[in-house]
Amino acid sequence: MDKYCLSDFMAAHAEQEPPLKLSAPTFLRGLSELEKSSIIAKNIRKGWYFINPNFVFSGDRIAFTQIIEKASKKEKEEDQLTLEDLN
Repeated sequence: MDKYCLSDFMAAHAEQEPPLKLSAPTFLRGLSELEKSSIIAKNIRKGWYFINPNFVFSGDRIAFTQIIEKASKKEKEEDQLTLEDLN
């Protein structure tokens, strides 16, 4: 992966609010972690990756999306402060 791939990625997300700030080492570390987790796999062409279809479709797409929604709601609840936390 080179600087040009990162700059293309940043250009594609330039309109995002809040603005995306991402350094090259963070970008490369993220790709490495996705590869170690078998979520993506390298292609023969440098800078190209495949998404693992077994990760995306586990047989029941509805169940997969429900799992993500439940995890997201749980994370939000954990991130919220209570009045007791402020004292």
